Amino acid sequence: LTAHLSAVLRHDAREKLRSVQTPTLVVRPTQDLLVKPKRSDELMRLLPNAECIDVPAGHGCIFESAADVNRALLGFLAKVDATS
Repeated sequence: LTAHLSAVLRHDAREKLRSVQTPTLVVRPTQDLLVKPKRSDELMRLLPNAECIDVPAGHGCIFESAADVNRALLGFLAKVDATS
């Protein structure tokens, strides 16, 4: 577990994000105690084709607010599909 945590903390892929051209949905849990909202803001700044949704939940937002996340994801995918 210690080695895994150490690897997670050292990993930094920010320089590569600008080259991602795929439409990306950033899910920002507004009550996340582990990852601060500024990290989502940074993703939005670095990913050229990103959209963001705020979810009123914590780090496990895909479970805590599954219906909201799924609705947003389906809407995002429909929009991406319509523009492809």
